[in-house]
Amino acid sequence: MDGKVNDKMVVCCFCGESLFLKDAVVLSVQLNISNHEKQQLFCHRNHLRERLDKSIILHPDFFE
Repeated sequence: MDGKVNDKMVVCCFCGESLFLKDAVVLSVQLNISNHEKQQLFCHRNHLRERLDKSIILHPDFFE
């Protein structure tokens, strides 16, 4: 790895603050099942956890 990913900054889609790409949760959004185009959004891990319903089971890494 050339180090560029570690230094790249992205913006959290929930709070608008910057964070390092290496620390961001990457969300892939697809408009609907028939549409094959996707958009990537980024967020802080805690912001995603706070906004998801508690009934949604997350991978254990979301709690590290």
